[in-house]
Amino acid sequence: MTASIDAPALRSKVGEILSSWPTAGLAVGVVSGGSLAWFHGHGVADIEAGTPVDRDTVFRIASVTKTITAVAIMQLWERGLIDLDAPASGYLRAYRLVPASPGFRPVTLRHPAARPRPGDRCRRVRQHRAVQPARRDRTRRQRGPAQPAAAAR
Repeated sequence: MTASIDAPALRSKVGEILSSWPTAGLAVGVVSGGSLAWFHGHGVADIEAGTPVDRDTVFRIASVTKTITAVAIMQLWERGLIDLDAPASGYLRAYRLVPASPGFRPVTLRHPAARPRPGDRCRRVRQHRAVQPARRDRTRRQRGPAQPAAAAR
């Protein structure tokens, strides 16, 4: 059973968001049963040409693809279709992974699915790539964590 869509409430929510986060162009859609059930386009897709945002507007999503990829990887893992610790090259058919150094271990699916915590970068790089941390990072580790700025105290 598909829930009905409250279009006025959705438009109101979009307006509320836009009042806090103005943007040149925005597309919002609700997909139900595999089809676009509701769409709202706001603003322009191309500022110079004045092209309005419509259902066919393509937006660049940049780093959001990392989150989408990690979710897809974990869904496949939950279904037992992939092994997070197997070399990723076994799952890729269109790409060939070339290690930056012959001593590096193969990249696994766990690598892109794991989001490092602040401060974990050096440990993760050493663990997965068998390299030493940058000198700047060793010095910071010896001094301890960075102290907050005086204005923030």
